[in-house]
Amino acid sequence: MDLFAGLIHSNGNVWKQHRRFCLRHLKDFGFGKSSLDSLILQEFESMMDSVFVSAEKRGRSIIAVLDENLNAAVTNVIWWLLACKVTAQDQEFVDILRVIQVRIDFTILNLLSLFPGLNIFDPPSRFLRFPSLEQKRDYFYAYMQVREILYLIEFHLVFGLSIDSFTQKILQEHRETLDAESPRDLIDCFLVEQKKWQSFQDKEKNYISDEMIEATLVDLFTAGAETTSTTLRWIVLILIQNPAIMRKVCDEVDAVVGTARLPCSSDADHVQTLEKWLKQAKLKCPALSMHYTVATIWEVWRYITVVPFGLNRQVSQDMDIGGYRVPKGTIIITSILSMHQDSKSFENPHEFRPERFLDAEGNLMKNIPRIMPFQSGKRQCLGESLARRTTFLGLTYLLQNNTFEMVPGEVYDLEPKQESQILNLPKQFKVMITARHS
Repeated sequence: MDLFAGLIHSNGNVWKQHRRFCLRHLKDFGFGKSSLDSLILQEFESMMDSVFVSAEKRGRSIIAVLDENLNAAVTNVIWWLLACKVTAQDQEFVDILRVIQVRIDFTILNLLSLFPGLNIFDPPSRFLRFPSLEQKRDYFYAYMQVREILYLIEFHLVFGLSIDSFTQKILQEHRETLDAESPRDLIDCFLVEQKKWQSFQDKEKNYISDEMIEATLVDLFTAGAETTSTTLRWIVLILIQNPAIMRKVCDEVDAVVGTARLPCSSDADHVQTLEKWLKQAKLKCPALSMHYTVATIWEVWRYITVVPFGLNRQVSQDMDIGGYRVPKGTIIITSILSMHQDSKSFENPHEFRPERFLDAEGNLMKNIPRIMPFQSGKRQCLGESLARRTTFLGLTYLLQNNTFEMVPGEVYDLEPKQESQILNLPKQFKVMITARHS
């Protein structure tokens, strides 16, 4: 598989056509729409059923590690859009998820143990410790020169042939059952489009190759699933160490959602519109607000910064940035972590405080400091709307139906498991879970 054939690492007109194609057809299957709510909630319900069956029992409570379960729940949602499959019982797919997790864990630090001559880049976030801007710039520029090479080595060392054989099998299954008049999922859409382009003799024009489809599948279900499930793991870890904050979020869930129905994405999307209508109608409904819940999610995105660095960008023309001459062709990268921990934008940035996104009345601030959990610009995360929806619904469903607490005797902290070139991952932790409604 050519890992540079997918969405993340491609460039130019091929990337533009590719991204536009994916967005258009994913929207056709409900991407970013409330019609996905039931699928998302079904996955979290199945996840918790599985957790309660398999976890260690302690009275009415259980002791569980949520890593694999959360990852499977989120990935199933994405995989349904891509391949019209829900794969909780597919052992081959479960094995692939584990390979992906190994790949996420297999960071630049592992590669440096194989190539110690590159240990000056251990770890990439070390640039934060340099005192001067010039030193930060020089270090970062050197790091970026080797990043793609390291990534390529890492991909083949860890993935091997397992991901290739899996995606090839999925493509073959879709070809054998394809109905061009009624595509079931994104893969079908790719195959229909591929047939249209097969008449082109110019390989560059036929941009939908099997390798491109396979690389895109890998990009979408690794980047999309792992970041969202990691965010949810961080949320649980932070909340059990901050019970007062968790109590406020639970109170909002109880007041707005209650127990008679399941959460829905409109609980987050339309609270301001509903409150405005109620004020105009001179009706009072003080509980109709999930601003604190949303602010808590925002604060996790800022405080942790699951993806600390943005994708590589290339300067298309000579330009000046902050007094520095940046020539055409220069590779640049965004330090999202630095922006999220900038004391000029966020007072006491190393303090976890959802209130920083709320005004004096407890409503979400309209003019908030910029946070970029999904990057920005033309390369902004394609799955942002789905990630926001899944994170909100996952959190509200879990707290509507369960209480989460630290396990007595366990040690918890908020230091990432390792300083990765890809994600800030929480250390594996156990949590005590008790069903609220039995």
